[in-house]
Amino acid sequence: MMYRSFKICLCLAVAFVTSDLLAQKRALTHDDVAGWNKIKTEDLSSDGKWAEYIFGPDEGDNTLVIKNLSTKTDFIIPRGSKPKFTFDAKHLIALVEPQLDSVRAMKRLKKKNDELPKDSLAIFKLADGSLEKIAEVKSFKLPEKNGEWLAYLSAAKPEKKDSTAKKAKKISDDNGYTLHVLRLADGSHQSYPFVTSYEFSENGSRLAFQSTGDDKGFSPGIYSVSKNDLAMKPVFRSKGKFDGLRLANDGSRLAFLFDSDTLKKPFQTYGLFQWTPGQDSGRVIVKADDAFLMKDWQMAPQDLKFSDDNKRLFFGTQPKPLVGDTTLLDEEKAKVDVWHYKDDYLQPRQKVLSDEQLKRGYLAVYHFDSNKPVQLGNLQLQEVKITKEGVGNFALGGYESAEYRVVSQWEGSPINQDIYIININTGAAKLAKRKARVMENISPAGKFGYWYDVADSAWYSLEMASGTIRKLTDNSKVLFSDDENDSPNFPYPYGVAGWLENDSHILIYDRYDIWKIDPLNPATKERITRNGRETSITYRYVKTDPEETSIKANAEIVLKGFQNEKKQHGFFALKLKGSAPPSQLVMEDAQLQFEKKALNADTWLVTRETYREFPNLQLTNSKFSNVEQISDVNPQQQNFLWGTEELFNWVSLDGIPLEGMLFKPDNFDPKKKYPMMVYFYEQNADNFHNHITPEFGRSIINFTFYTSRGYVVFVPDIVYKIGYPGESAINCVMPGVTSLISQGFIDKDRIGVQGHSWGGYQIAYMVTKTQLFKAAEAGAPVPNMTSAYGGIRWQTGLSRMFQYEHTQSRIGGSLWEYPLRFLENSPLFWLDKVNTPLLIMHNDADGHVPWYQGIELFSALKRLGKPTWMISYNDQPHWPLRYPNRKDWTIRMQQYFDYYLMDAPAPLWMTEGVPAVEKGINYGLELSEDNK
Repeated sequence: MMYRSFKICLCLAVAFVTSDLLAQKRALTHDDVAGWNKIKTEDLSSDGKWAEYIFGPDEGDNTLVIKNLSTKTDFIIPRGSKPKFTFDAKHLIALVEPQLDSVRAMKRLKKKNDELPKDSLAIFKLADGSLEKIAEVKSFKLPEKNGEWLAYLSAAKPEKKDSTAKKAKKISDDNGYTLHVLRLADGSHQSYPFVTSYEFSENGSRLAFQSTGDDKGFSPGIYSVSKNDLAMKPVFRSKGKFDGLRLANDGSRLAFLFDSDTLKKPFQTYGLFQWTPGQDSGRVIVKADDAFLMKDWQMAPQDLKFSDDNKRLFFGTQPKPLVGDTTLLDEEKAKVDVWHYKDDYLQPRQKVLSDEQLKRGYLAVYHFDSNKPVQLGNLQLQEVKITKEGVGNFALGGYESAEYRVVSQWEGSPINQDIYIININTGAAKLAKRKARVMENISPAGKFGYWYDVADSAWYSLEMASGTIRKLTDNSKVLFSDDENDSPNFPYPYGVAGWLENDSHILIYDRYDIWKIDPLNPATKERITRNGRETSITYRYVKTDPEETSIKANAEIVLKGFQNEKKQHGFFALKLKGSAPPSQLVMEDAQLQFEKKALNADTWLVTRETYREFPNLQLTNSKFSNVEQISDVNPQQQNFLWGTEELFNWVSLDGIPLEGMLFKPDNFDPKKKYPMMVYFYEQNADNFHNHITPEFGRSIINFTFYTSRGYVVFVPDIVYKIGYPGESAINCVMPGVTSLISQGFIDKDRIGVQGHSWGGYQIAYMVTKTQLFKAAEAGAPVPNMTSAYGGIRWQTGLSRMFQYEHTQSRIGGSLWEYPLRFLENSPLFWLDKVNTPLLIMHNDADGHVPWYQGIELFSALKRLGKPTWMISYNDQPHWPLRYPNRKDWTIRMQQYFDYYLMDAPAPLWMTEGVPAVEKGINYGLELSEDNK
């Protein structure tokens, strides 16, 4: 009895201490949210001895931290940005931005951009911690695989004498800036005037730049600088238009586009030039009027690419653009769109694609061995895929005919296409597969094309040399596509981990495991992870080297593991040569993420996070034998009430077991009654353990902010019955809510619901069927499926039909096949049943859900005399993206729900509105006189 009494006393003591600590904490405010930090970039030096990261609030000055991982010493560079370690791990180079307040103060004084404060360049020497700063820098570049030198452009506009003027004058950006080249070891320095572009070779042996020249004898053209002595050599000197400057990885070749015509014209007639060290000048290898070019075609102004073996140069060609009648004034031209029923794409889609089409380059290649250009792509084969290294004898091409594009308006993506094998040496294209609805790619060594065909939910390989197609998966034992698909569409695949070296095998995911499959003999497939399905662990490959193209056959690889039932995350090691299942390295009740690995050391950066734990950077190795936190960017969190998270289970009205996330306040007392917010969007339970950073969000409530202020937050999962999306939401969400009410700690008269887009639609539907919610918010909702069905997704220009027939809206057919489904699922026709106040947010530049849908909902509720408000942020897309808008929306949503669920006073925008004549002056966020 004595021991039991001691345990009770100890528990009481802990409870009192915990209660006292909570009593000292306070709820989050919007000012607190504005100052919350995020880690925005992170990296490791190549030797693994140094780390850098940038942290800062959403809006405000950032801080760059450079950490010595041996001594644990931090070096701070206020407002540091775009940091890069040199390849030899001797320096860190970064820009230093001016203070945000200083820039804004200058803008308030109506200063021009040229007069605003400029960035500086920071050169931090890792060995002794010394820091050198260079004022007024526009940009800098480092060679990827050499740490001996750097180049930067001065931000100060140079002056050039005009031949017709007596005085020097500042010139436009088109004339360039001063380029500085600096050797880091000894400080050797050279500068070059009026540079518009500059590039290092990957190995850092050479720098190339283009200059518009000066008035002192420095000719316009392309120049090369050698690493060894910083000696500059002219590559090509001439006035004209340059583009596409590119060096081969080893610096042994340089290519660029050039047009000697200096007159202003609607398009450039480029030639393709190439230079090698030792040549006196760059030489044209494809002329602007070369016979190789198709009739009325020209060189495309796009990036050039050398193959890794330097035997090929890939470039683009394109049809010459149409030129209108230049003699007509703009006021004399008709402004008209012509919609034709035989067009492959609707006019809005054509407009979205028009700029891309004008700039599109159709892939071609120049073979240095034969001095011969070869066209690979054309108007039919618009997308041509080559290997990352540009090697191999074949490319993969896809042709989307007009027929395929037309039906894609109601079928959705991927679009059917004809797949071709293209011989890179000759340009000959051979049809391999007709009408394949696929997501295709090419293997690293170029021996195979491969794709997932959505029509039969299977993976295929295409042997490029023979044209033989083999089915890699047949779903006879396990499914290699989404086995929880609840949309009226073909299920999508789980994806590919990669290829083994020399294209010997492809590694394909099912829901849990990884399968090794021989593309020449698929029957020998092997489940290399062996126990994923049995243990309910989903294994996924961790690519630690961003330049990796294939995986060594005898490698020991690292896998990310997710335990689906317990929501645990971890890492595992797997030996590809062997029969053992993955060996667990670490598994925790937390979200673990790989971030970076040092290039030449077994040093890793990972993050660990939970709802309460911010994802600070953790230092470890591939065995996870030691894990050490190296950042702490939000120490103030300990001062605030936060909340706790748990999984909650219930059964839908259709008898389906469901799960969701439940967030409770820190000082939760099951004997009290709490207001509750409900938020949902498809399924979120697998996001358990994700940290919810206080922030001004784009569209949804911030769970942490609401629990900090005393709300319970419920996030239920939803599963769907095809044809009945609104009813499905009711059947899943409502029993979850009533089950929580039965627990005794939810105030059934103070429940709010909030959602955006698809969630916004479902909320608009719900409030026509239930009066359980005291207040609701629906962001970018669709109240009328009949009008939305024939509308446009303006961001892409696509018809909305596919969304209703095959994807998220889940009607399962056309308006003419299922007219009643469209009507029954449209809240507009049942709005007279609404008794719940509804806040709507819908922006006037929404490219996903047409703005008129929000207007339909608001206008109908207004006509019916229902309490409703609509917030519309000008020139904003599906979500408010600008920081002031996000902050404004967060405040309004909190005021709205606090009024209905916490008896808080109402703001003016709710009681009186904001007249149009007061727009931008009065925001209505103050409390009304009656509520002060």
